[in-house]
Amino acid sequence: MSTQALRIALLSAFLATALMNSGGVSAAELTKFAPGMHVHLGVTPAESLRGQPESTTHGAVPSGKGQYHIVVALFESPGGRRINNAEITAKVGEIGLHTVEKRLDPMVIANTITWGNYFQMSTPGQYRIELKIRRRGVAPADVNFDYSIPRR
Repeated sequence: MSTQALRIALLSAFLATALMNSGGVSAAELTKFAPGMHVHLGVTPAESLRGQPESTTHGAVPSGKGQYHIVVALFESPGGRRINNAEITAKVGEIGLHTVEKRLDPMVIANTITWGNYFQMSTPGQYRIELKIRRRGVAPADVNFDYSIPRR
């Protein structure tokens, strides 16, 4: 992984940790490997984004409880260079129950590209986040993450 990619990954982990330790708000960053790439997934309560410059990227931050922002960053493997040319869709739902599928919008933050969107995850429990990553000239990749929302 390049120095810049490592810095971005560490910054993301720091932000996730900071959010987890602030006022009962939880956030997570998870990493998986797919052919030719590292896939970093961040999950943050939407309420923590209110007032941030990124909050209007997909329209206004949704109101109500149980709204989460999912963000994905991609890096080449090996090499660690940032991948900026992808189309990503995500299906999110409680394991074994109804899922919602949305396109993740590209977002430019600090001159880097990530993809994200808001999803409703209001019930405590285990959620599956299924990503379909498409890049021109590369076979599509399916990457699944499990994310748990604790009871409060």
